[in-house]
Amino acid sequence: MTKTWHQFLAKKGAVFQGESIISFEDNPSIPCKTGQTSLIPLTSMAVIRVSGPDAEAFLHSQLTTDIKELKPGNSGITGYCNPKGRLFAIFYLTRRPRDFLLVTDALIAKKVVKHLSMYVLRQKVNIDIDNRFGVIGFTTTRPSHLDTLLKNHLLSKDGETLSILAIPRSNNTQNTITIAPADFFIDKWSHLEELVNLDCLNKWTLTEIQAGMPSITLATQERFIPQSLNLDIIGGINFKKGCYPGQEIVARVHYLGRLKQRMVRAAMTASSSLPRPGEPLTPHSTIHSQKAGSIVNIAKSGEDLVELLITAPVTTAVGDTFTAPNSADIVVTDCFQPHDTANLSIK
Repeated sequence: MTKTWHQFLAKKGAVFQGESIISFEDNPSIPCKTGQTSLIPLTSMAVIRVSGPDAEAFLHSQLTTDIKELKPGNSGITGYCNPKGRLFAIFYLTRRPRDFLLVTDALIAKKVVKHLSMYVLRQKVNIDIDNRFGVIGFTTTRPSHLDTLLKNHLLSKDGETLSILAIPRSNNTQNTITIAPADFFIDKWSHLEELVNLDCLNKWTLTEIQAGMPSITLATQERFIPQSLNLDIIGGINFKKGCYPGQEIVARVHYLGRLKQRMVRAAMTASSSLPRPGEPLTPHSTIHSQKAGSIVNIAKSGEDLVELLITAPVTTAVGDTFTAPNSADIVVTDCFQPHDTANLSIK
């Protein structure tokens, strides 16, 4: 079904680079007009399905959030760590009556499934990448318009399509992920494309950066502890639940206050040479350590501007400057704080 979905999107003008859509032929990759709703096929994401009688208990023992508190139809963001407390993956997670769906970067999905499967042992759990599903992201500055669109054109009585999460921001921007069998989206496409702008992965990545939502890719696997990517201030860690891989290290950082880095938002001038996720940063000022942090995510924000999420020392302030190899200066624009991101809690 993945091949069918990609072929359909290509016929609709999608231009692929690997798994990602970099543009639509009739709608080049430029920021959407204010007030519009954009539809972004998230072909760079995969859906991992976890099912079986012991699925809840298994995921509860593996992830950073309290899975037992997650009711059917609800969703959230969660982390999966290695035994050293480093993030192996970040998931957008939803619970259905008979299973769980975990959305993550497609290039790490197979490795994640293999890693999770090592811990199943005698538990009655099935874990697989479900290629029947397509993933579509919507981003809008008109949440009411998106709610009406979902209700009238996507949501079905049998629960065939799931709205995974909505992330409100102070500027009224909302991101929503929907999952459905790809042929369902294909059937609904003609109605959807009349109501929204088609856009590419860069648009989605940009709005995620602006909302302070972290991600883990192949280049950043096992590089960060959850708090360094602010999972604790966006509802992605429960410090009162039981054990999971890396829990002791995550808890020690939390209770002893030994966090060295936080994720911040930054910007730089676009150039022919842009840094990539995972690349190291060095500071301009001697105030910070020479091993200042690294790139988490990056997206273009116009012809001449690039926005980034980076990890930096906890003492970092707005206006501080860092550099990546062979790139322009990177200037911090937002140091996310708990009170800034309280409205990012996923419903």
